Amino acid sequence: MKKTYLITLTCILSLWLISCDESFLEVDAVGSFSEKLLQDATGVENALIGAYAYLNNGFYSNNIMCDFHGGLRGGELNKGSAAFDVPSYNEFIAYDLSNTNDAGLFTMTYTGVDRCNTVLKLLESVTDLSATRKLQVEAEARFLRAIYYFHGKKNIYNIPWVDETTEDPRVPNYEGDPSAQNYVDIWPNMFADVEFAMNNLPEIQSQPARPNKWAAQILLAKFYMYAWGFEPAKYASKLSEALTLLTGAINSGVTNQGDAYALLENYKDNFDAAYEHHSEYVWGVECSILDGTPESFFGGPNSFPGTVQTGYWRDKNGPDLAKGWGFKQPTEWYANHFRVDGRGLPYLDMFEGPRSSSDTLKDDYGLPPAPAAFEIDTQGVDPRLDWAIGRRGIEFLGWGPFAGSAWIRAQLEQGPYGGKKFKVWKDQMGVYQSTISAAHAINIPLIRFADVLLMAAELEVRVNGNLEKARDYVNQVRERMMNNSSSGRHWVKVGGRDGTEDAANYRIGLWDPSYADDPFATEQGALDAILYERTLELGEEGTRFYDLVRFGKAVEECNTYLDFERSLQHPDGGPRYGHYQSSWSYDEPKDRFLPIHTTAIDRSKKEGVATLIQNPGY
Repeated sequence: MKKTYLITLTCILSLWLISCDESFLEVDAVGSFSEKLLQDATGVENALIGAYAYLNNGFYSNNIMCDFHGGLRGGELNKGSAAFDVPSYNEFIAYDLSNTNDAGLFTMTYTGVDRCNTVLKLLESVTDLSATRKLQVEAEARFLRAIYYFHGKKNIYNIPWVDETTEDPRVPNYEGDPSAQNYVDIWPNMFADVEFAMNNLPEIQSQPARPNKWAAQILLAKFYMYAWGFEPAKYASKLSEALTLLTGAINSGVTNQGDAYALLENYKDNFDAAYEHHSEYVWGVECSILDGTPESFFGGPNSFPGTVQTGYWRDKNGPDLAKGWGFKQPTEWYANHFRVDGRGLPYLDMFEGPRSSSDTLKDDYGLPPAPAAFEIDTQGVDPRLDWAIGRRGIEFLGWGPFAGSAWIRAQLEQGPYGGKKFKVWKDQMGVYQSTISAAHAINIPLIRFADVLLMAAELEVRVNGNLEKARDYVNQVRERMMNNSSSGRHWVKVGGRDGTEDAANYRIGLWDPSYADDPFATEQGALDAILYERTLELGEEGTRFYDLVRFGKAVEECNTYLDFERSLQHPDGGPRYGHYQSSWSYDEPKDRFLPIHTTAIDRSKKEGVATLIQNPGY
């Protein structure tokens, strides 16, 4: 059984903390308690645990850990499941959302914010906490509040600031005349929260689920980069500050358990519940299962709920024991990013120009499932492919070779691939995943050290024009995959962890300045290589769409992705997917952001006038 460090059943049941009665949130608070009952040291500490607990208690697609939006809109994921099941998810792929889609994201953001605000309000009156502990509690609460705001900011963007001093949460998201659409900017408030956390959190934490000062320092750098990515003219000066923060963390940073930041020897261990709180784990969300709390088909209160939605569905003897719903299937577009040339380097131009069927990865779309014969593609591929994606004939975490449509809920509708990154090994069932649910105990890293290196590489190009330093950071990430290739925990092997034969033709090499096509010879080439590496390394971790926006590649990449998926052929002729409509396209600036849900706008009204105005274009 996995040890639960912070979140306990008692706290979860007692700390569905209150929102103001006239909240504009879509869902009313559950089981609220009077703040007077919490105005002592125990109450404050429990309220803080309640703020942590909500990180993995949002509904499946809105949960901060899942970030369904980043994968669907970034081209990594199909809706999955079957055509009739939650067809509204297709609006994300189509970049054509209605303002009645996805109410939960707004609720998720502000319920989390409200829990943090409650902690901060309680701190004002509590008398039995030391000054030092008060400061740390405030720092943790403000760190968490910034995380919740970040979830709403990067998706909806034009959202208002509500803090512990706000009496009426119906705060406008605009200034002046609403018709002028002069939206408020809450980035400075978010910066201030994380900077406070950075300056007041300790380096070492007694409990590994709590952030330390280095996690806050890295998060602040990430905020600066995102703010610049969405508003480059306004926040250009923040890039050099971000680079200073990241360089300091790379050179001197430690985990909250005191280990110097470093890449793990084995890539898969980042997503294995048996190897947690390690040198690559900057900060994330603590998950637990089989910990004594009530369990159901939907998992336990401390597990990762998103895996129920993404779990396998058809084969009761296969992964997840058919306890999932089959959503979020990797796309053919995403899978083809892992193709490599003879040097083990990716094709940065992907499919520019004419394309033949031999250029694409071979899959088993429309073919009979195992035990029918299938020949695995012999093209060279990056070894990370088969940790991220389940594909026909490749060993799947002890469950045997991926069985194709026998494991896919509706292969003809949603594609031949299944998710693999956040899945437990078969021999971990009953330890890190129960047998009655697809929910598991794998911690979800919201930031890991590989991301830090790649962010620093990007900034070395943008700020210093130091292409060699950028190359070095990217090669560090790539070199990790080159080393220890004989281990079945690092390269997928025929027969699993104890196998010796590679499951596919794995190749990976370093970017070398002697190559005639070296992308690091120019700034734009370097940025293209860094963005591509982020896709290979961080795929399905919720960053790709936002990366495309920051790199100015969203229009190009999102529309190329749509064209590619529309071009795929069924074995019997014609297109594979009827739901990839010819009318679907990504357009800026509208499609950068999701709409504010109509219910939130309606509930924001004061004297009949809404204090929230809709995002442009909706």
